[in-house]
Amino acid sequence: PEDIALFDRLTGPEYLSFVGRMYGLSRDVATTRAAELLDFMGLAGDSKKLIADYSHGMKKKVSLAAALIHTPKLLFLDEPFEGVDAIAASTMKRVLQSMISRGATIFLTSHVLDIVERLCSHVGIISEGRLVAEGSLDELREGVALDREANGEAPRTLTLEEIFVEIVGGRRPGGRLAEHSLGWLVE
Repeated sequence: PEDIALFDRLTGPEYLSFVGRMYGLSRDVATTRAAELLDFMGLAGDSKKLIADYSHGMKKKVSLAAALIHTPKLLFLDEPFEGVDAIAASTMKRVLQSMISRGATIFLTSHVLDIVERLCSHVGIISEGRLVAEGSLDELREGVALDREANGEAPRTLTLEEIFVEIVGGRRPGGRLAEHSLGWLVE
C-alpha cells in the first residue's frame, strides 16, 4: 500500500506470525517462516523491537515478508524499492526473481524505469490513468524505433526511459515534451 499499514505495537516476529495465521498457516509453520523471512531480510537482530521503532526501510522489508509468508502465486507491489537501501533492494530483487522462476506472477509499479527494465519481462506504460502501451521491452523498442526511423533517425537500442518519454511525451497536450533550458543554472 501507499502508506505501510502495519501493527506498530507488535514485534516483527509477532506481526509475521499473525499474518501467516490469517493466511491459514499452522502456528508452527507461521512461526518458522516468520523467523526465516526476518533472517533473510536482515531483521533477525531486531526481533524484540516494536515495528513502531523500525526505520522506513525496515518497515518495507517486513511488509514484503508479510506478502511472501504464504507463498503467493500472484503478487502486486507498488514502488517496492522506494526508501530501501541498496542491500535490501538487492535481497528483494533476488526473492522476486526466485518467485518468478518458480512460476509466480508479479505486478510491479515503479517510477524508477531502470529497475523495471532490469526486472520485468513485460511492461505497461500508463499516462493520465490510461494504458497507452504494453508488451515486452523488445516489442516496445521496436514500435518506437519504427516511428523514429520513419522520421529519419538512425536506429539504435533505446532505454525504457527513452521509450517512455517518446510514448508519453507524444501524448501530452501540445504534442512532444517541450525542450526547456535553465540557462541561469547551467551557465
